[in-house]
Amino acid sequence: MAHRYIGDLVVDIEFYGGGLSSEKQEYRGTIRKVGVRGPAGYLTSFDHLYAAAVGFGPGVGYDSPQAYDEMALSAVRFSSDAAVLADQNPTWDEDEVDDISSEIDSLSQSAFGSDDNGDFYAMQRTPNGPIVKVLT
Repeated sequence: MAHRYIGDLVVDIEFYGGGLSSEKQEYRGTIRKVGVRGPAGYLTSFDHLYAAAVGFGPGVGYDSPQAYDEMALSAVRFSSDAAVLADQNPTWDEDEVDDISSEIDSLSQSAFGSDDNGDFYAMQRTPNGPIVKVLT
């Protein structure tokens, strides 16, 4: 299990392979608020988050830090989309889905930036660690 800090969010993410019936490489985890313990900090969970078929580049493993960076950002992006969040949480009503997807989007925006290389999200692999830029 890896943790990624994106804005005011923590993404707990785990690689669990492709399973017996699929060659797709899958990740699962949770998204929660930084510094809020217990149920009050929990926003959503995800599973069946698939890596791109081409992987993350030559020599980059599916359980590498770079792969966790990319997949944590994917989890935040998908979870800030109300339609995707509703699919992941079919028991939630529409207002709850809208509220949580908006909150995830808002809490991640402090990590969004832009420089000469393009738009990126700044994330950290530890709470006070160095910034890793993941291009969007």
